[in-house]
Amino acid sequence: MRTIRKCVICGCCKQKVEVPIMLSRYLGATGLDNRPCNEAELPVVQKCSRCGYCNFSIEGEISDKTRKVIASEEYQRHIKRVSDDEYGDKLQAMLLYLQSIQSRIYVYLLLCWHYEWKKDIEMAGEMRRHAVQQMELAFRTESEIRVEEILIYIDCLRQLGRFEEAKETVESIETEVCKNLAEDQLLFQVYRYQKTLIEKRDAFAHTVAEV
Repeated sequence: MRTIRKCVICGCCKQKVEVPIMLSRYLGATGLDNRPCNEAELPVVQKCSRCGYCNFSIEGEISDKTRKVIASEEYQRHIKRVSDDEYGDKLQAMLLYLQSIQSRIYVYLLLCWHYEWKKDIEMAGEMRRHAVQQMELAFRTESEIRVEEILIYIDCLRQLGRFEEAKETVESIETEVCKNLAEDQLLFQVYRYQKTLIEKRDAFAHTVAEV
């Protein structure tokens, strides 16, 4: 990943602050759950040095509701605490105000991968379970769910060792996958690979390159 530092106007406090800007990322062979190939390719999370607002980009207008959360005692206590895990703390801070289910899923997955690279398996598992809960909420409330999203859900279940649930989900989309995807398409190959991994009760992380 290549980054530079740039002055921007914070969308929360309207002050001018300097933040890192991502210029490029090398994704390489991502995991079956979309995990980047290495920790350095995780997206930059910006933080306003004045008000503590954290986001992938702190520019742009935010709602009064979000601004109120950022000004709250809970948020400020979290963002000002002494810690050696700045990246994880910024992502956790975002969860205090994020309302979008898809955004919450993404942040929980980022936290999961971050903790995996830090060798904190307990926290990684907890974040993956939270991501799964948000995915299940999305499946119940959103009208359109893409096959890619279901495959990531299946991979998360598998990595959590929830093989029966993963198998049931794989079987539930088999007709749709076989009907709408050609065998040479990557998504079909990922689907087929997931079936094999589940049958073997393999809970390890795997990449798209293995498919």
